[in-house]
Amino acid sequence: MLVREIPAPLVDILWDDADATNEWENEVNEEEALVHTVGFLVKENKASYYISHTCYTDDEGTLHWNSKIRIPKGMVKFFKVLVKAS
Repeated sequence: MLVREIPAPLVDILWDDADATNEWENEVNEEEALVHTVGFLVKENKASYYISHTCYTDDEGTLHWNSKIRIPKGMVKFFKVLVKAS
C-alpha cells in the first residue's frame, strides 16, 4: 500500500553553522557560515531543533528517523514550516 502521509513537519532552517580549522593561521575568518537545512522536524525542545532527512511511522504510530542533525536555536536565523504533518 502506498502511504502518502507526511509523518513529521517538513521545515527549512537557515542557520549559522559552526566551523573549525586544523592548520596554522594568523587571521580569523569572521564571516558567518550560513547554511540551509531542509528536512523533517522529528523533535524540538527549548534549546534545539532535530532534523532528519528520512523518517517513517510504524504500525503502532511510533516515529522513526535516520540521519539526524541537531541545530541549536541560538544559531538559527530563519525557520519556516514548508509542509505540515498529516
